[in-house]
Amino acid sequence: MDNLLPELKVFIGNFILENSIKNVDLSKLNLNTSLDLDLNLFDLEMDLFITDFVNTFNIDYTRFNWKNYGYPDDTFIISIVRSFLNYKLNWVRQLAHWVYKPKITVSTLQQAINTGVLV
Repeated sequence: MDNLLPELKVFIGNFILENSIKNVDLSKLNLNTSLDLDLNLFDLEMDLFITDFVNTFNIDYTRFNWKNYGYPDDTFIISIVRSFLNYKLNWVRQLAHWVYKPKITVSTLQQAINTGVLV
């Protein structure tokens, strides 16, 4: 498995801190990290993240379409799981992944950096 690019890790960390996104454990950031469940990016934050990402890394996103991933909407159940249960526990993470399938992962972003295109 490839390693996470340091510049991508810094970008994600800076975005999370600048936008005051809570309940995110950046120490476990890897290629399988989901942007929606693990980084708590939904709706407007996800759109802002993708926009900042393509601008920062000069990525062509003309062929990007949310239909490929399903638009990440925050649901009431996911909000409860993340807020009231400890999302760092494995069984809570498994429950969240069972209830809600992650849409897009860090590996997709890394592939976009390597190819110059976000598809």
